[in-house]
This record gives sequence, C-alpha cells and structure tokens, in this order.
Amino acid sequence: MQSLSNKSDINAWQIKLGCYIIIIMKGLFLVCILFLFIGCHEKMPKEKAEHIPQQTVKSEELPKMPSGERPGHPPQQTVKSEELPKMPSGERPGHPPQQTVKSEELPKMLPEERPEPSPQQTIKSEGIEWLLFEDGLKKAKVENKPLMVHFTADWCSWCKKLEAETFKNQEVISLSKSFVSVKVDCDKEIEIARKFQVRGLPTILFISPEGNVIHQVIGYRPTEAFLSEMKTALSKSS
Repeated sequence: MQSLSNKSDINAWQIKLGCYIIIIMKGLFLVCILFLFIGCHEKMPKEKAEHIPQQTVKSEELPKMPSGERPGHPPQQTVKSEELPKMPSGERPGHPPQQTVKSEELPKMLPEERPEPSPQQTIKSEGIEWLLFEDGLKKAKVENKPLMVHFTADWCSWCKKLEAETFKNQEVISLSKSFVSVKVDCDKEIEIARKFQVRGLPTILFISPEGNVIHQVIGYRPTEAFLSEMKTALSKSS
C-alpha cells in the first residue's frame, strides 16, 4: 500500500512539473514575440529616414533677397517717379498726343449760301443754248414750239464739225429760236436714243410738243443745207 501511494505522489509531481514547464515556455514565447514587435517598430523609422534623407539648410546659407520678392519669381522692377518722363496733362503713355485746335485758328466760314435753283438746266455754248431732253419737252409744251433734238457723243468727229461750223452760223442761231433746242449725249442718255431709234451720229430730230417726230436729219449738213432742213421742219409743224 505504501508503494502505491509513493507512485501516485510521483505521478502527481510529474504532472505539476509538466504544467509548470508548459507555462514557462508559453511565457518565454510571448516575451520573444514582444521583443520582435518592439524591434521591428524601432527599425521602420530608421529605414525611412535612410531612404529619404531630410536636407536642412541653415539660415546663413540662404541668399539675401529684397523685401517683397519671392524665390522662383522674377524680381519686380520699381521705377521712381523722378525717372518717369514728364507728359502734358490729358496724355497717356503709348497713345499719340491729342491735338487741340484753338477756336481762333479755325477758318471763318461764311453762312451757307445756296444758289437759287433755275427752273431749266441749260448746256452753255456759243450761239444756241441747248436744254436737256426733259426740260426741253416741258418748255415745248408750254410755248407750243417744236423741238430740235441734236443726238451726239464725245467720240463723234462729224458731230463736233457740225457744232463748230453749222451751229455757229448766225442765220442758224436766229432760226433756232423758233425751236426748243435740245442736246442728247447718246453715251449717257441711252434710253432716249433707243426710244427714237437713233442708229447713226450726228442725228437731228425735229419733234412736236406731243413727242412725235415730224422731220429728221441724219449726218453732217453744211450751213445752207441745214437751214433748208430747219425751214422744212417748221412748215411741217404748222
């Protein structure tokens, strides 16, 4: 019986010893894990610091800059008021000066004068006074006279010969007062030339106050021949 009790005591002691060993090993394991965690936590800032070193610059090493300037920006240039050019009042830099004119320098203008409008526009020449077609037609109706219409152009040499010789004759001028004399420039008054079917120059048409052709002369005529044509036109109009 005593031997059995001794054996049971030994087994209980062994079990307790095994439990103590297990507890001690667990404690050691936890201590190792704690040391590993602390060691890793201390190494991380050092590695970061070695990877990106922080550069510090002393204040004595910085370049001295005037007040109001910033690094990386162009310096602001200030101009003293004494260095600016003196400009007259009312002018701006970069703009042309404004020129003012005194009222005394302005030319004195006379009051507006308007010539009295003449009821009829005439083409001046030595001898016969020629009217424009519309004015001549109105005058012919008022005075009940036939029209002597001279169709011409600047380039027509025979027209110029007719005007220089035949129309300067005093008998022709005197007899022309029995007509209302009209001159038509075919280059400028094309519609009138077309209306009366003028095909050659010079052409002289004798027209009634109603606008009907009563006699015509085509081409140049000397003085005596043209006087005969004028008398024929008068006889047809009466």
